[in-house]
Amino acid sequence: LNPFVERELSAAGDINTLSGRSLNGGQATEDMPLKLVLLNPSHARTRIIQDAINKRFPIERGQRHNTARGVSDSILELTVPPSLRNEPDRFVHIVRHVTLRQVDTDRIANTIRRSLQSDPSVAPAAYWRWVALGPKALPMVRKMYDYPEALPRLASLRAGAALEDPIAADSLRTMLKEGSIEEQLEAAHLLAELPDDPRTEEALRALLDSDHVELRLRAYEALEQLGSPVVYRHRIPDKFNLHVAPSSHPTIYITQVNEPRIVLLGDPIDIERPMTLGMWDNALLMRESDAEGSVEIFYRPDPLGPAEVNSVPANLRELVLLMAHRPTVEDPRPGLGLSHSEVVGALHALWHRQYVASDFKAQQDRALAELRRASVGAPLPSRPE
Repeated sequence: LNPFVERELSAAGDINTLSGRSLNGGQATEDMPLKLVLLNPSHARTRIIQDAINKRFPIERGQRHNTARGVSDSILELTVPPSLRNEPDRFVHIVRHVTLRQVDTDRIANTIRRSLQSDPSVAPAAYWRWVALGPKALPMVRKMYDYPEALPRLASLRAGAALEDPIAADSLRTMLKEGSIEEQLEAAHLLAELPDDPRTEEALRALLDSDHVELRLRAYEALEQLGSPVVYRHRIPDKFNLHVAPSSHPTIYITQVNEPRIVLLGDPIDIERPMTLGMWDNALLMRESDAEGSVEIFYRPDPLGPAEVNSVPANLRELVLLMAHRPTVEDPRPGLGLSHSEVVGALHALWHRQYVASDFKAQQDRALAELRRASVGAPLPSRPE
């Protein structure tokens, strides 16, 4: 349920408790068929399209059928390759831009480049057409990495990253250091898609200390995607993952898409004292401990049951681990066994009441993130013509 809602308000009926989020999503139990339908039936055209798609997407390990199979003069059945199984929308975009002429790839890639230079508004289509041509398009794509206009340059760098061209990393690292905020966000996102490079990790680590909170979060996401050891990872079974990374600007980041995470940038993030915090009709109480550098947590889950009192170091990492851990025979360490929502609610209350000096950010809706990425490079100055 909404982690920012006080439990007593929910109990009073002021909050709709029939609306929630299924953390870690669900799993499809049956595949949806994917078909390409010709408006004008033609066996010859169906065969041409089938051959073009299969040349771009040859059979991969674990794939039972060809990517495209003509079943009639107007219908082709499509199989998403294993490498794109989690990105079916991306697969469809590439299929829509596959060229039917599978010869003179260099000439086609160069035609796309010239079209992009003459009209930057075709950048989205140019990107997909280059990606659909595959690695053979890279010689022409590379010629645009240092192009002076932003939109054509970004389209080529996106295509280079999608085609895993390590040469694109040099231009992206330069953009990460010297570009605008929008360009830095894009560069961090694209660098995570390229092969591992110590120089890339070093540049992203430096971005964790940025004054701009969005840049810090994008750098963390890129480092996490690359599996960087700079990110400390602790899994709370059946609840969420706790991630901690160094930063000179403390930040609390909450995600709920895919596997839920609580991310702490800056370690340790100290809890300010003196402090007193009561939550959920005083079922949870926190105050500074008599022991120096510690806080005391009082928790009574059942109003008629016994209370539990624990003391932990006054920093958020130790507090989160205590609140989320449920003691077991295998791991009898003290813990309150709180849910993801309850832990997030407690962190938000600490931040809201200024017992934690940090930024607090929750993950934006994926659609909003896509819109933000799509707007990179706009507005652009108009050409004189």
